[in-house]
Amino acid sequence: MKTKRQGQSKLFVVLATLLAIVFFSFAGETDVKAAETYTQNYTPTRKSPLKKIEYINRGDNTFDINVTVDLSVYYPNDVLGIHDYDITAWTNGTSGKEYVALIGGEIDVGKYVHTHQIRSEHLKHVKPGEKFWIRYELYKNLQLEEYGPYCDFEARELTAPTIKEPEQTENLFSKVNRYTWSVKSSNGKEYSEINAEMEATKAPGQGESLWAYNKDDGMIYGRSFTNKIKALVYRDLESKEIDITGVKTGMVLVIAKDAASAKTAGDAITLKDSDRVRFDQAAYTKSVAAKGYKFQMGSDRYDQLIGYIDASSYSYATAHIVEVYNYSTKNGEGSLFKRYVIKGSNNYQRSFKLTGLKPGTAKHYTVHLIRADSSGTEYEYIDNQYWTLKSASFKTPSVSGVKFAPKKAKLIINVPSTQAGKGLSTMHVYKGNKKIKTIKSNGKTRITFVYSGSKASTSSYKVKAVCAKNTKITKTSKAKKPVASKYKRQGWINPNINAITPYATATFVPWEMSYYNGKVTVTGYVVNNRIFKLKTYKVKVGVGVDNKIYASTTKTYKNVKDSTIKKVKFSFKSKKALDFVNNSPTWSVRTLKSVW
Repeated sequence: MKTKRQGQSKLFVVLATLLAIVFFSFAGETDVKAAETYTQNYTPTRKSPLKKIEYINRGDNTFDINVTVDLSVYYPNDVLGIHDYDITAWTNGTSGKEYVALIGGEIDVGKYVHTHQIRSEHLKHVKPGEKFWIRYELYKNLQLEEYGPYCDFEARELTAPTIKEPEQTENLFSKVNRYTWSVKSSNGKEYSEINAEMEATKAPGQGESLWAYNKDDGMIYGRSFTNKIKALVYRDLESKEIDITGVKTGMVLVIAKDAASAKTAGDAITLKDSDRVRFDQAAYTKSVAAKGYKFQMGSDRYDQLIGYIDASSYSYATAHIVEVYNYSTKNGEGSLFKRYVIKGSNNYQRSFKLTGLKPGTAKHYTVHLIRADSSGTEYEYIDNQYWTLKSASFKTPSVSGVKFAPKKAKLIINVPSTQAGKGLSTMHVYKGNKKIKTIKSNGKTRITFVYSGSKASTSSYKVKAVCAKNTKITKTSKAKKPVASKYKRQGWINPNINAITPYATATFVPWEMSYYNGKVTVTGYVVNNRIFKLKTYKVKVGVGVDNKIYASTTKTYKNVKDSTIKKVKFSFKSKKALDFVNNSPTWSVRTLKSVW
């Protein structure tokens, strides 16, 4: 039977439930604040199965200790018959070995991991930075000091962490950078809120926050993860009023992990009267802030939007800076989109352009106006609205046609201007259900071509437009048949011959004209303004479009009665197909001979 050291007394204790513990994954010395726990991790071995040592700061410059071991290193053979454990901990004092703990008891080796507390069992308490040793041993019978299959246990040398004294809390307030005046609404009633943006002398670290705490009312006014923090200092909403402006306040800025710690830290700060923060009166903020602006939009293409902002104002102070923020109807105001510096410029208008949009894309924005006073403090104004800019929808084109011949028709595609830009849309032209032409948008809103084919003049045509940005978006026009190429002057010819041509003269007045199948037909009036019969009247008539004559003929009329308006009709050939519907009809009349 193997035995342990002779004559050493053993203490048997009942282990208590562990308290909540904060863990760290690294070993070695560190600073531990009061009431905190520090953990050192180890790799368990057969000689020393220590897995973790926890040091709990007692607040009297000593530690309580939790010892965690992992018995899996002894499995399966070295735990056979084991019933007891023994912990021996000591330091080397001036008079030799000084015991920290001599504890032992029964152990369930069916569990791998066990934690033992060294509390009241301490013979002495380990001090910060002190070296000490722990030996952990397993027995079949501790009272008889009978080891099990394994007995080559060794002590592990440890060093307790140092204790960092808590730092004295200081007020980190530096200055007020900006006042933000926001107009809001509740139950249809507008009210104002003013937030003060304060700057701290330093930023919080990882796991910490900057807190704005008012010692006067014991309330937390704001939280931030940077060195700048906003605090609500004014609200005029009925029953929820706040106003700490215009008077000295006990506002302090502290860094803490949570609100409770922030209040404790804030209450520990002693403020002199000169340290108390005085926020600008709400009336002053409202008088300095800029309020007036205009926000408009324009779009000549469905894939683009242009926003226009005019910061000029005749009723209020002019903004020095205009900020435009993204806005979501679901989540509210988002990130900064554009920032314009107006101060120092005579141009108060700014614009921005969005490209690559799909038809009907809506973008929402809010506007902030910022103006600084002579001290450099900024005053920001935010109204209670957002602006929506929406790109044009994909619209339906139209098609029309003019008959030129039985097998020929002129077709006109009218493309909506917002999708006429190059590459924005594709038009498929159909005669009935048969596609006869595909046209890419090219910047023109009116695209014409002449179609030749069977029954061209009597068939129906339609156009299907496809969005280039999303081919699933299509629009199809109504089917249309070509119309006759003809023109007729409005009203009736004046029965007063003197109003048509001077006395003792004759003339020809064209009134209707048409074109079909290479022939122009003209209907008009021969006017004889004389009391004698017009024996011979010879006239040259020309017809065209858009101020250009393309075809002409000479006509002779005999024996036109005196003081008469005679209706005549004649046809002649034209090499050019003439469209009197979509172009401006043009004619010319030249009298060649008049004989009475």
